[in-house]
Amino acid sequence: GFADSTTGQLINHGTIQPAAADMTIHGRLVSDGSLGLVSADGQQSRQIVVDGGAAVQGSKLVRTDGSSYLPDKSYTFLNASGGITGSLTYTAGSAFSGLLNLKSLVVSGTSGAVTLGLGNNIGSLNPDQQWGYDDLPTLLANTQGDSTKQAQLGLLLGASTEAAGAGLTSAARTGSPDGAALTMSSLTA
Repeated sequence: GFADSTTGQLINHGTIQPAAADMTIHGRLVSDGSLGLVSADGQQSRQIVVDGGAAVQGSKLVRTDGSSYLPDKSYTFLNASGGITGSLTYTAGSAFSGLLNLKSLVVSGTSGAVTLGLGNNIGSLNPDQQWGYDDLPTLLANTQGDSTKQAQLGLLLGASTEAAGAGLTSAARTGSPDGAALTMSSLTA
């Protein structure tokens, strides 16, 4: 974990995020920077775990390259045993990735969680991209119960606007939902 024995707190003005496992902070977190949401499989997120309090006024939740996110899933990103004060910069419907918006963000008590929703943040779509975008609800329904394809689809949904646009074009050109889900596995940014 991370600790500062002099001040007893980690001060974040940049970006912090878990890596291969939950990130543990011993002491207090004081943040007005970015908190990265990390999910390897689209099903659950890794957390920033603070064994003290967390002051997050003005912080922003951000996507991380290579993460897989799915709409209508709740991801707990912060857990602070000493409680959380402040609120994250957030507007319902604001862009989170190329194809996801922030649907709800709840920071209260000792935890912070977010739910994402489908949304076009790419801008104007070409015909191939529009076909791929319109087919996303079908792809999500067809991959239910297949955690591998869900994780692959989550890579597309969590990608940057540029990568998501390229992914939609590539997926549309495969002509099949299974091919589209497999095509998306190469998207990591």
